[in-house]
Amino acid sequence: MRSRIIRIAVLIALVGIIYLYGDHQRSFPTPLEAIYHETEDKEWIAVKEVFSSSKVNNHADYFYITKSDNIVAVQLSKGLFGWRFDSFITGGLNINHKISEPINGYT
Repeated sequence: MRSRIIRIAVLIALVGIIYLYGDHQRSFPTPLEAIYHETEDKEWIAVKEVFSSSKVNNHADYFYITKSDNIVAVQLSKGLFGWRFDSFITGGLNINHKISEPINGYT
């Protein structure tokens, strides 16, 4: 019985160490470093210029313009080891596209 408890404790400790190592690898000191790291090899969402941000407690929202002039929103959260990338949202809105008709009844 005692050896079974020791095996379970070792297994739980091993899973915890693996989880913490993974969390440490995807965490960065600042939100901007997390954004640049996540988008550096993805040309379609590569950062051209960050123009707005909001930080509340351990969550941050950033808006930036991609190299193809689209607007992207990014959500980040602060974990045990630093800031990590949660998700991004692309609306397909190109800043150089001219809107000539009302959208959903609004101008």
